Amino acid sequence: MAFLERRIFQGSGCRIIMTNSELIKGQIVAHYRVKPEKIRVVYNGVNRARFHPGVKDQWRRSVREEWGIGEDQNVLLFVGNDFKLKGLQLLLEAMAVMKNEKVRLLVVGNGDRRSYWRWTRNHGLEHQVLFLGSTGEVEKFYAASDLFVLPTLYDAFSNVCLEAMACGTPVITSRNNGASELIRDGEEGYVLERHEVGELAEKVRISLSAGKKATMGGRAAIKADGFTVEKHFAALLGLYQEIMDLKGR
Repeated sequence: MAFLERRIFQGSGCRIIMTNSELIKGQIVAHYRVKPEKIRVVYNGVNRARFHPGVKDQWRRSVREEWGIGEDQNVLLFVGNDFKLKGLQLLLEAMAVMKNEKVRLLVVGNGDRRSYWRWTRNHGLEHQVLFLGSTGEVEKFYAASDLFVLPTLYDAFSNVCLEAMACGTPVITSRNNGASELIRDGEEGYVLERHEVGELAEKVRISLSAGKKATMGGRAAIKADGFTVEKHFAALLGLYQEIMDLKGR
């Protein structure tokens, strides 16, 4: 349970726990025997001044040109520093299964790329996968991509999924990610149930079909509008007020 993210508030002898997903709430209930009514879920928020659909008009063409990506190619984006935990290997294996030379993968993050690069070379994917390292302007890569994929083994709530959605990029992630609670299958993206190569390859194929990626991208941006940093802080203030009311009793 090392990855649990929570805050504990005390009020009039009553403990209230705040967490950022129903996933973690369920784990707290199961492993710490806390009553569900003592837990409040406050989802993370996204900065809509930075992450919004307009970044595609601003950056999509220039970034794709910089990295030699044609407009007839579909771009998958992976963002994460711990490649093993975030499921990069599964994504590479799904690309090998797809055997679609029109699909490119951008890998953004500080993970150790050596073994992954060797794997792509050994499986004939070296011309389709670009390891870009870290960046302070990740929104440019959301803009350039057609689909964000994070088949993580575990994430309390991955902010990069919400950022991608806010930029109008549909998301595929796993059920082990709290951010998956914002995604309805076929609407804003897809949620992996089995974490298997075949399942991921099929979801990517469907997502990149004609008309599907644009429709899902628009719905993803709309969904992200409900999870801004302003709404996040408003929920926090509401929780603080609840604690103050308890203390006043």
